[in-house]
Amino acid sequence: MTVTKQAVLKCLNMEEHEFQTDTIDLHIQSATVYVRTLVGGNVSASLFDEAVMRYAAYLAYLSYADHAINDLPVQIDERTGEMRPAQSVVNRTIEALDQLRAAAMAAIELAVREGAGPKKMPVFRTKQV
Repeated sequence: MTVTKQAVLKCLNMEEHEFQTDTIDLHIQSATVYVRTLVGGNVSASLFDEAVMRYAAYLAYLSYADHAINDLPVQIDERTGEMRPAQSVVNRTIEALDQLRAAAMAAIELAVREGAGPKKMPVFRTKQV
């Protein structure tokens, strides 16, 4: 199975129109390179894909979060006229990013451990003369 744009969107519970064109595809490519570099080649395809999907979802939401914090509801300071994102939006976005990152790092860690395989210890024998 290869990670698809639809899988990442489903993971985020979002729709494609909420992202700029080809953003998710770019994040899938980046996540694939990143995870492959960390894991190597000795990992099951399903675990590799899970790690890629989770990390791509984190990267995609990271790019969405910048938009959300800059373009969604604002509070206007009546004294200065300064516009700031509504704090509840910022807090929810930060919490979601933290959770997505934790899930991605956990999946990558599992893949790295599986890719490392069992630890092998050299066996030294003595030769009797």
